[in-house]
Amino acid sequence: MARLNVATEIKKSEEDAKHLLQEAREEARRILTSSKTQAEEIEKTARQEARLHYRNSIQQAETQAENAANTILGKGKKEAEAFVSKNESRVGAVAKWIAEEVMARYDSSRG
Repeated sequence: MARLNVATEIKKSEEDAKHLLQEAREEARRILTSSKTQAEEIEKTARQEARLHYRNSIQQAETQAENAANTILGKGKKEAEAFVSKNESRVGAVAKWIAEEVMARYDSSRG
């Protein structure tokens, strides 16, 4: 009877161990699936944040470039206005000289 009792206990222990092993495998599968899902969500979020950061960086660079271009354009416009103002008095004399040169050459080539 003792042998039968020990054999029954061993069988029961094996079945319990088999059942625990099966439950452990199922739990491991659930944990693995959950971890994969979390990893995918983290990756998706990271990609979205990277795109947003990239887009913001581009917009910031474009804004800085536009401001720099406007500054350069304004400076060039002021320099051009100063040049025109400085040389405005000479325009009449230069225009007269050019007209005289053209007339002199044009008249000489006609004849």
